[in-house]
Amino acid sequence: MGNSPEAYPSLIPHERLEALLDGLPRRPGVYLMKDAQGRVIYVGKAGVLRNRVRSYFRSQDDLPSKVRAMVARVADFEYIVTRSEKEALLLESNLLKEHRPRYNIKLRDDKQYLYLKIGTGSRFPRVYTARRVVPDGARYFGPYTNAQALRQTIKHLQRLFQFRTCTLDMEKVYRRPCLLYHIKRCSGPCIRTVSETGYDEAIRHLILFLEGKHEEVLHRLRGEMAQAAEELAFERAAALRDRIGAAEKVAEQQRITTVGRGDLDAIAAASEDGEVTVQVFAVRDGKIVNREEFVLQDADGASQEEILTQFVQQYYDRAAYVPPAILLPHAVESPGTIQDWLSERRGSRVRLEVPQRGSKKQLLHLVSQNAQEALERIKLKWLADERMTRGALRELGEALNMADTPRRIECYDISHIQGTAVVASMVVFEDGRPARHAYRRFRIKAGEQNDDFASMYEVITRRFRRAVTPAMAGTNGPPALEDQAGRDDDLEDQVEGPATRPTEDGTSARKGPTSFLGGASGPALDGATRGLADGEALSRHAAIADRTGDIPEDAGEAGLLDTEDSPEGSAGDDRGGWTILPDLVIIDGGKGQLGAALEAMRDVGAPPITVIGLAKEREEIFRPGFTDPLLLPRTSQALYLIQRVRDEAHRFAVTYHRLVRKKRMVGSRLDGVSGIGPKRKKALLQRFGSVAGIREATDEELLATPGINEGLVTQLREQL
Repeated sequence: MGNSPEAYPSLIPHERLEALLDGLPRRPGVYLMKDAQGRVIYVGKAGVLRNRVRSYFRSQDDLPSKVRAMVARVADFEYIVTRSEKEALLLESNLLKEHRPRYNIKLRDDKQYLYLKIGTGSRFPRVYTARRVVPDGARYFGPYTNAQALRQTIKHLQRLFQFRTCTLDMEKVYRRPCLLYHIKRCSGPCIRTVSETGYDEAIRHLILFLEGKHEEVLHRLRGEMAQAAEELAFERAAALRDRIGAAEKVAEQQRITTVGRGDLDAIAAASEDGEVTVQVFAVRDGKIVNREEFVLQDADGASQEEILTQFVQQYYDRAAYVPPAILLPHAVESPGTIQDWLSERRGSRVRLEVPQRGSKKQLLHLVSQNAQEALERIKLKWLADERMTRGALRELGEALNMADTPRRIECYDISHIQGTAVVASMVVFEDGRPARHAYRRFRIKAGEQNDDFASMYEVITRRFRRAVTPAMAGTNGPPALEDQAGRDDDLEDQVEGPATRPTEDGTSARKGPTSFLGGASGPALDGATRGLADGEALSRHAAIADRTGDIPEDAGEAGLLDTEDSPEGSAGDDRGGWTILPDLVIIDGGKGQLGAALEAMRDVGAPPITVIGLAKEREEIFRPGFTDPLLLPRTSQALYLIQRVRDEAHRFAVTYHRLVRKKRMVGSRLDGVSGIGPKRKKALLQRFGSVAGIREATDEELLATPGINEGLVTQLREQL
């Protein structure tokens, strides 16, 4: 390889690149391309690392434009050797979820996809939705992309199988059921109008129906109807007749007879101008039981082979069920490796088929037509939405003289009233849209102070100290990053996340709404539209039912809206955490706040990042090194974008400030005692009744309280 600039298209110095390439092993593994700020911008797997990685730095003529753009930003790369290509595939999937690299094809809004969950391990199992598949013994179906369609399907299935969706404790017996029992969408297990055996049988019918085994369900229902008629239970027989008719109608709509009686998925993609939609038809026992639509991003210049490979990996990594056959219009990369991985996930052999003729080819043609129609349909929204957002990002990057379009923007705001209850917010926008899973909120540790400059310095220090290693300070090379979220003992930095709600202790509970299967699918709904009210409603329903024995009429509907999140979706889940650095930082304020932020970033040794201050009065943009502010035109899309980001940071900060202020107003003097947390506070108040009672108690009485030791007794005496 020569030493001309053409032979070295990346940012890596020539001598170092040669040394890195010479050291590549001839073994399978995963490689990570990094930019000048140390961010992972591409993750790939290879059967032979040496051959694959070296191909990026040879002649650029044979590479797609997207790959050339990626290589031009590579300032370093790393690799991880694995024992086999299958291990490399698994590792690649994990790294993609962790880093969300810019140049990898990704499922858009993948955190919003939902599963239908049947909790089969408890009394009177509940049917509801979840965001993650966890090994808890429950049955999962999905993922589903269309929230509204999934909700309507669950309601339809309720009319057929009358299962419960409420969150009530089924160990208790209540006096009066909710409205769903009266409209025959629930069999009333809360008041024991159905036995456990009868309810479990209905759940088994539901699972069989979702698996596409309609004939077996219909046979059992017809048997029950005949038995009810023999017993002269004509009302029950009539209800079963209606359920059979509805089930037959659904089965007839889903029936296809041209591909045999096995289970399979048929997948096809449609792409145009870098936009990609993928359709998945789920065929179970010869019937199309579901159709889902997915959108891929960052697929500019990608081949059909690459698109299908990335989709199959990401979709079946989270799918609740892997069928024995998967139909594809084109072969995928490393088909043998992917088949082995899918077979391991299923527990038996899985075939990837590319049919050339016959009924399977006709089915795949139908799926391709649906994918193309979906692309045309949602392009109307993209043309109005996507291009405007991209234009605003491009315009903003040009106005700020940035080398590249900003993909991740972080904005910070301070909120307080005359220096009391000082808090701060950090909101994140990715590709022009709110990334609520990455939001953070801070309670200022410096105490009561009416000093926005000092507060901003503290917040920026805490944020970037978590991302920057000590070795970065004063270095010029690409920064090495490590996830140090656990190193800082600051427990006040919290995540908002999709559909979160504040709890009593000031943290964020991800108890979101969200949404629901079936028919024609569309983009997933935004999970952040549900706030505190729904969470309070669920708690209120349980409290009323436990106290009175009467269940509120809307308890079942509220449970239907409630979505379970796994521990992965709890506060702190940020697809890579604090180590993901932004392209642009916006400080809500003028020169003073901007100066404080820049000083903090210098002190922690943060890498070069574009930082601006935005003053509200005239929407002036302050930049380091410039005396005069930048004024964007009032009709500028870039201005609209940064205003939206700033307003979101302000909303988030004010919301948290109100929560903290409210908590302080209803607090007690015990809140200020060192070492006394919620549990010890509760124990003390239960034992002594009030702060006055604690003050009058003897040391022996205090020490008899759970969790109280001699050191805490001293603190109580001194601070009360």
